[in-house]
Amino acid sequence: MAARCATFNTSACSSVSAIQNYAVQNAFGLNVPASTFTVAAPACGNQVSATYTFQFLMGYLGLSAVTLNAQSCFPK
Repeated sequence: MAARCATFNTSACSSVSAIQNYAVQNAFGLNVPASTFTVAAPACGNQVSATYTFQFLMGYLGLSAVTLNAQSCFPK
C-alpha cells in the first residue's frame, strides 16, 4: 500500500519519512517503528521493503522469534 501511495498519492506520500509513516499506519496488528520500512526507486518503480523480528509471547515449536520480510514495488 505504501509503494502505491508513493506513486499515486504524492501529497500524502511526498517524502521518504511520509511513506514510512504511511506504512506504519497500515501495518495493522503490529507496533513497528518507521525505520522498519525502507524506500527506494529502482527500475520497477516505487519500492517499499520491511524487515521485522516478531517476538512470540510464548515459544512456538521451539521458536521465540521469527523474522518477517516483505517488499512491494509499484510502477511509476
